[in-house]
Amino acid sequence: MSVANNVFAKMPEQTHITAEAVAFIEGVRFSDIPEEAVRIGTRCLLDGLGLFVAGSEEQTVRLLADEAEDTLGRADAYLLSKGEVKVPAAMAARVIGTAGHAHDWDDSQVSKDPDHIYGLLTHPTIPSLTATLVMSQKLGGVTGTRFMEAFLTGFEVECKISEWMLPQHYMRGMHSSGTVGTFGAFASAAKLIGLSGDKLRHGFGIAASLAAGIRCNFGTMTKPLHVGRASENGVTAALLAERGFTADPDALDGPWGFMAVQGGGVSAEKLQQGFGRGWTIIEPGVSIKPYPCLRCADSPDHRPDVAACHRRRCRPGQYRTGHRPCGKQHSQPDPLSGRGQPLAGQVLVAGRSGHDRLGPSGR
Repeated sequence: MSVANNVFAKMPEQTHITAEAVAFIEGVRFSDIPEEAVRIGTRCLLDGLGLFVAGSEEQTVRLLADEAEDTLGRADAYLLSKGEVKVPAAMAARVIGTAGHAHDWDDSQVSKDPDHIYGLLTHPTIPSLTATLVMSQKLGGVTGTRFMEAFLTGFEVECKISEWMLPQHYMRGMHSSGTVGTFGAFASAAKLIGLSGDKLRHGFGIAASLAAGIRCNFGTMTKPLHVGRASENGVTAALLAERGFTADPDALDGPWGFMAVQGGGVSAEKLQQGFGRGWTIIEPGVSIKPYPCLRCADSPDHRPDVAACHRRRCRPGQYRTGHRPCGKQHSQPDPLSGRGQPLAGQVLVAGRSGHDRLGPSGR
């Protein structure tokens, strides 16, 4: 196989995704962001902060916080659930980001592409918000305007990369919130630090090699850790790039870049959308979950299944669905126990959608 040709990916020739992302991060200012994007972004921010608080009670997060407290290091940012304890920014991001996804309640990116069903895109708020939060503490003196500018910059970068990649990324088993979320966290951290030029490009390359998360870990403590690591790795990529650490300057492009290797390629037509020309947070938008479960479990496709089970007074284990979004991709062997609960339509049948009834202990 020629090193110039990746037969497993569909990449248009001579794309400039990395360069365009860099230009967007360098150039975007708060005054450029539409008022509606700020309004929705504020709602996402408040939702995310609530998720951090709720997730801090989970054993998943407590274990990570204990490990971070034992490790300690430079006092950049507060360690969630540990009072006045401070740790390095990347370590703080790991814990906070994991808390934000601990219940699977975080918002979902919306797509009009029929191939991009719920679950194939990303949970955009938590990685970008986490990176913005910890880096603001590290830097100090960050105004609300700068905070929102950085948060929404990362949000837009993450969503566009997720939308432009082919659906094979998720269908092959990658967890996009863990992979693409890394770029959202990186873009937000880089915007606050003020990275530009080659350092920004190298930062994307570092992030591309750190991006990870596979779907076999759905229903376990490691699923929310994917988002925690995305937040941590994005911050790490920005800090390393600031120091002069190098990577491929076009890591989102080419036959062996992130989009080709992890995504199977990109949509040439969608690339015309560009970063920030039309803000994803406005259109197609973002969906804040009304219930603490996988978003597609409450989709119109699944409501008839849930309603029918209620009419027949089914037990949770009798719930069945043949619909593509949840039925096969997110099945759990014992969905009403442990971390499988938020992923399962069975939870809705059981009537366990409230926070006080949902948790690893079966509360």
